[in-house]
Amino acid sequence: MTGQVKEDIITRYFELGVVVKNGCIEIHPENIQSIEFIVPSDKFALPYLAFSYCSIPFIYIKDSKENSQKGYEIKYKNKHTTVSTNYQFSKEQSVEIFERNEDILKIEVHI
Repeated sequence: MTGQVKEDIITRYFELGVVVKNGCIEIHPENIQSIEFIVPSDKFALPYLAFSYCSIPFIYIKDSKENSQKGYEIKYKNKHTTVSTNYQFSKEQSVEIFERNEDILKIEVHI
C-alpha cells in the first residue's frame, strides 16, 4: 500500500469514531456524522452503521432516547457477551480484536 492509501484508511476509521490510544481501541461517537447511519424503513428499527475492523463486524446502533444504553457489547460465538457502559476497550479486549480473534462474533456499539 502507498502512504496515501494507508492515510485514507486511518482517516476513514477516524471518521467512523475508531481511535487507538496506548494500544487500546476507543470509540468516539462525536466523530461520526449522522448521514453515515442507515435508517431502516421499519419504524421500530433503530438507525445503524455497520463496518468491519480487523475482520470483526462492528455495528453502531443509534438510539436518541436519553435513557437508552450507551457503551458496547462484545458478542462471542459461545453466546457469552461482555458489556461496557463506556467507549474504551480494555487492553485485553483490544488485543483480541487486533489478533482477529475468531471467537468474537460481533461488536455492537450503542450510541
